[in-house]
Amino acid sequence: MVFNASSFATAEHSDHLSKKWVEVSSDSKLYPLLLKHIAVHSDGRSFAAQVLDGSQSRRSCGGCCDEGSGGKAKGSRIALNIGFGTTTFKDFEGNSYIAVHQSKGKPVGTSYAVEELKNLVIFTDGCMEVLTAFLSRLVELSELTEKGIISIFSFSSRCNYWRSSGSTKARPLDSVILPAHTKQHVVSDIANFLSDEMRDFYQLHGIPYRRSYLFYGVPGAGKTSLIQALAGHFERSISYLQVDPDMTDVSLRTAMQSLPEDTVVVLEDVDALFGKDRASMRSDSHLSFSGLLNALDGVGSSSGQIYILTTNLRDQLDPALIRKGRVDVQVRFESACDEQVEHMWASFYPAAAADGARFCAAVREALAGREVSTAELQHFFVVNMRASAEEALGRVGEVVEDLREREASREAEEARGKKEAASKGSGKEDSAGKDGNAGNANDGSAGKAGQQASGEAKALGSDGDGAAHAVHLHVHMSAGDKKV
Repeated sequence: MVFNASSFATAEHSDHLSKKWVEVSSDSKLYPLLLKHIAVHSDGRSFAAQVLDGSQSRRSCGGCCDEGSGGKAKGSRIALNIGFGTTTFKDFEGNSYIAVHQSKGKPVGTSYAVEELKNLVIFTDGCMEVLTAFLSRLVELSELTEKGIISIFSFSSRCNYWRSSGSTKARPLDSVILPAHTKQHVVSDIANFLSDEMRDFYQLHGIPYRRSYLFYGVPGAGKTSLIQALAGHFERSISYLQVDPDMTDVSLRTAMQSLPEDTVVVLEDVDALFGKDRASMRSDSHLSFSGLLNALDGVGSSSGQIYILTTNLRDQLDPALIRKGRVDVQVRFESACDEQVEHMWASFYPAAAADGARFCAAVREALAGREVSTAELQHFFVVNMRASAEEALGRVGEVVEDLREREASREAEEARGKKEAASKGSGKEDSAGKDGNAGNANDGSAGKAGQQASGEAKALGSDGDGAAHAVHLHVHMSAGDKKV
């Protein structure tokens, strides 16, 4: 079903030629929003069913499809979009439109799957300003953050727009167990940045109105938890920027130029992108180091955004990536201190909060100098969720046992990796040796002559024709995504 003005001018639809229309392609951010809205606010009879994952909620359609024949019924894992065909629908103000949902041409093969090109054509009798205002409202609703709920977005490099990935319940700041001064410092800094006074200051001095943070330190120390809590506290969405094989400098710039309103942009494990020599850590990546720097500098990005980069390995980052002005605030996350250990105890055993110091002392004694992360302590409390306070105090040794198991598993994995690498290297040497022996066995006298010529060439430092000759051996090691 392909629309064009002449073929659409049938007796039934001849009046459509006097209308104005807008075409929305299937790779537009508006496309899925319109499909859901029309399914609810139309007289359509053709629908397409979509299976939702567990994290998606009714907010995934922008809050406009909670009731009616389409959308997502409460408690349902199925959402209905409008199907192919022609239908009439209304906007939020009651204005009527005609929508034509159609496929274009034959299915085409891509590197991912067989795809069918589709689009929506929206016809109106009214002015285009009313239609564009309605479309803008759809986008605004899709990016709206409801109090207590965090909308999650991810950027599609193939389609070049931010897609809704569902939503999650906001995490209270108090539930993130960090040293008080660390959490207060970050919260105060963001609050100050978002103030009217600070916005005016940035604009007055021509400074890009953005704030960038680097969360670095040991894994399991609360970096991701703090990001979620901050987004909830400041009523912002979270936009995860994941560098995939389709990401280029151009698509990254597009991502920064089209960020959802009031969002926290998160780039996790930034150390896995580029090494200190600025070489890409991923063989399939098309993103350049300079492209990443330009994005972080706020070139063409939306104003008032908050960026958070995370890494476990700050010392492996190129200094240019985290210099002042590019990263405004660096926040270090360390192993659990006594304050955090006692706070966690009080959180899980509020009736026995007074035993926090006793629990902390028992943990330190059992660890015998080892460090422990808040994630590892949380695991202990989850495992002992049905234990009384006294029982939990008596099981502190489990923390050490878990640490030993993880250390043994990590050491075994490292040893296995080294063994595999050595085996591959040995296999190459054996292959080269066999090739050399085979060559020597073909002709003994020729082999001796070759050895003599080779010796002379080595002594002269040149090849057979007297020209200087250098042999370079390049060993390429593929560094996959590594997370410590």
